[in-house]
Amino acid sequence: NRADVDQKNRRINAKDTICSSSSSDNNADERCNEAKERGVEKLGVGEGIALPTTCPSCQNMTTTNMCITNIPYFKELIIMALNCEQCGYKSNEVKAGGAIPKLGTKIILTAQHEDDLSRDVLKSDTAGIEIPELELVLDEGGLSGMYTTVEGLLDKIHIQLKDANPFQFGDSAANIHQDNEDSSFSRSSNARKRYLDILDKIKAMKTGNTFPFTLIITDPLSNSFVSPISQNHLVPAATFCEENENSRRNELYDTDQGLNVIRYERSHEQNEGLGLNDMKTENYHDG
Repeated sequence: NRADVDQKNRRINAKDTICSSSSSDNNADERCNEAKERGVEKLGVGEGIALPTTCPSCQNMTTTNMCITNIPYFKELIIMALNCEQCGYKSNEVKAGGAIPKLGTKIILTAQHEDDLSRDVLKSDTAGIEIPELELVLDEGGLSGMYTTVEGLLDKIHIQLKDANPFQFGDSAANIHQDNEDSSFSRSSNARKRYLDILDKIKAMKTGNTFPFTLIITDPLSNSFVSPISQNHLVPAATFCEENENSRRNELYDTDQGLNVIRYERSHEQNEGLGLNDMKTENYHDG
């Protein structure tokens, strides 16, 4: 009946999704085998499935919701979300499917107006972020993978920096005792002033009060993406067409003056950190 057909259409082939993700996961093989034992079928774009998972916080059974989505002019993504009702733990992950590219990608966005804040951004967990105007650098792994906007990414950076330094706020940070009599306090350090100044500038950027500024995303696995703008308007997802994807994408990037995408060859150290130097993809049955 129709219900059985709909249920079948909402299933997922774990081998084609979880197992093809470039990020390592100790439990991926187990989840793949469990999915195949249940007779899991292929999941279409925009459809989802719920898989039983052990909560990493309280170890109780919970559910991981998974969905495949397609970013226009880029690639398919696997979105995973976990929300434990027992302890309240939440987790969101975005994984890019497909093979590992030969080249890395450096995306340079020069934000000059509010439309730039609405650009779609895919930041993978292997990508680093730099804002030259603030002399701010977040190395690879400094911020988890996410699919958001430029405004949302700046907000995440602001939250990350604030949460990572809780003692930079409040009386304990502003007033530091110089003696044991509680009568003399030192002035705020230059490092704290610099830290608060960076937070204020990031907030001004994400609210559209500071232009221009530069956002650089460097991803050795080329799994990050910033959407182009065509004729001063964001490219809608409805314009995506698989047949003319490559030509249309190149045209948009060529006409987008605020976006520069540079392909580069990964260094030996980067390949070593990603575990690619020990990966054998040809004649792997020999020796």
